[in-house]
Amino acid sequence: MRDVWSRLLNFQSHDLIKKLYKIKHNRTLNANKIKQISSNFIQAREYFRNYEQASYSVQPLLLYYGILSLSRGLILFLGDGITEAAMKQGHGLNTIQWSEILSNGLKSIEKLEVKTCGGTFLELIEATTNKSYLRHNSSGVNNHQQYSSPSVGQILNLDGLLRTVPDLMEEYSGWRGTPPLLFPISELKDEGAELNIKIPNRKYITEENLMKLFGHNARITSPDQKNNYFTVSTSNKNLYLTQKFIDNFHIGQVFIGQGVTKEANLSVLCTFFCLSYYLGMLCRYFPSIWLSSEQTTQGDSVYPLIKKSLSLMFNYYPILINDFLNTEPYEFEI
Repeated sequence: MRDVWSRLLNFQSHDLIKKLYKIKHNRTLNANKIKQISSNFIQAREYFRNYEQASYSVQPLLLYYGILSLSRGLILFLGDGITEAAMKQGHGLNTIQWSEILSNGLKSIEKLEVKTCGGTFLELIEATTNKSYLRHNSSGVNNHQQYSSPSVGQILNLDGLLRTVPDLMEEYSGWRGTPPLLFPISELKDEGAELNIKIPNRKYITEENLMKLFGHNARITSPDQKNNYFTVSTSNKNLYLTQKFIDNFHIGQVFIGQGVTKEANLSVLCTFFCLSYYLGMLCRYFPSIWLSSEQTTQGDSVYPLIKKSLSLMFNYYPILINDFLNTEPYEFEI
């Protein structure tokens, strides 16, 4: 975590921002835009620092504003010609009937929804092309996946977001009573007409669960004495690849699973942005509901999931931002 913030210090320096922007865009940046970029990274650092020192009662709000600041700084750096004045002031997301859903406390929190609108969220999707930089059996970026982007008015459900995050699988299962359809990948090959996927054998993985994800037209071979993995052959190439971060050696692994919606998926970066908005707005506008999540009350089975979500975004959102700040393409992009 400290390493990534050390690297992000480059974007608090006038001279280094100017140099990095020149390499990235082959253009000289004026002093005004340099200040706009640096101001967002400076504020983000303070929000994240204060998050560590704050109580649970306000942590989500501080984290969201830290994530918002990092995102706006990234948009300004990636966007050639984009200025602070030209960016929309809204979050890019609006809540939908939260008061009604939360009238019974946390019981139906999974039904919370937001709708996309003009603002930072859609600007972030555009600036990053809704792309995930992925780490597969590696601590460094070695692959990527681009997704179809949501349009204005797209509805994004909280349960749909949470079920796409591999690092939250255990907590999600404890909350909802069933594991999400997310499976680790050992190998994925594009054979032209279809994809061949190897999925390591795990206790929660069954042919039935794989069939729910891949459909009845997929061919699935179960593990045997020679091969301790499932093999899936499918003609459906519109599958959702995402990233698991946490393991004992900080080695990433790619997972395959359900997307947030059938119409569009979100990159890991944009998923975290949206999730931080959910928790930040819940904390800000429904403080009694927010605080009840840790106070041994009905519906509090979501508490471990919320705590893990906050920790995950705090630790990895700066890393995801840094992945996009490379001034040169990754090897697999050349």
